Amino acid sequence: MPISELLRRISLKLFPKVDLQQVTIIPHDEWKRIQDSLDRLTREAACLRAERKAKKEMHLRSQEVVKHWTNTYAGMKEQKLEAKKKRDEEIEAERQILDLEEEIYKQG
Repeated sequence: MPISELLRRISLKLFPKVDLQQVTIIPHDEWKRIQDSLDRLTREAACLRAERKAKKEMHLRSQEVVKHWTNTYAGMKEQKLEAKKKRDEEIEAERQILDLEEEIYKQG
């Protein structure tokens, strides 16, 4: 039995509903080129995702480092807010002392 006949019988058993007249056989080199082309797109997409992730992580690290610097606009604003909060607390403490002194004066 010739090899072509053997292959035909095997293909009919493996793929009974496939019309061999409509099947295209692609050479191995061409198939490899197609696969590489598809893989290239996924590799490029993965590379872009990794670059974006690294850039975002670097940005977050930079923000974390700069957060405690006093010579930046954000640092100066934070210092002013802390100073205002401290002044308000001192004023409130003085008012409480005055209220206590007034209460003592009224009682006594």
